[in-house]
Amino acid sequence: MTPEATALLQGGALTLVTLMTTDAWTHARDRFARLLSRGEGDSDEAVLERLDVDRQEVLTARAQHDTETLTDIEREWRATLRRALVRNPELLTELRSFVDEFGSPESAGAGSVASGTFHNSPVQGSGTQTVNYGYGAIGGPPW
Repeated sequence: MTPEATALLQGGALTLVTLMTTDAWTHARDRFARLLSRGEGDSDEAVLERLDVDRQEVLTARAQHDTETLTDIEREWRATLRRALVRNPELLTELRSFVDEFGSPESAGAGSVASGTFHNSPVQGSGTQTVNYGYGAIGGPPW
């Protein structure tokens, strides 16, 4: 998988989990279910059911400041997206469109090489990296 695709997976999963706590969720949920059902081969209904279960977990975890659960859910969606893209590489264009429509530049992961301070960004690279995410941390995930 290309670095751009990897960054888009990270941005897509983060955007999805972040949207679960917003007013845009209903529209994003339906669009994401259509996208993923094409990649996973599941019905829209099966994907919608999983999204609804995860949304409830996200809302509960966020209310309890449970960043570990939030990170786990984001990681699970990233893996699901990766499998879908392996099965159907054409979904990359749809995922990019989803992130462009619903994600912020910070959560979308632009896929470019840069240095400096990044806020709410997926991190990809090599060498020594220090990433501090935690509840209340400046520059951490939105949860």
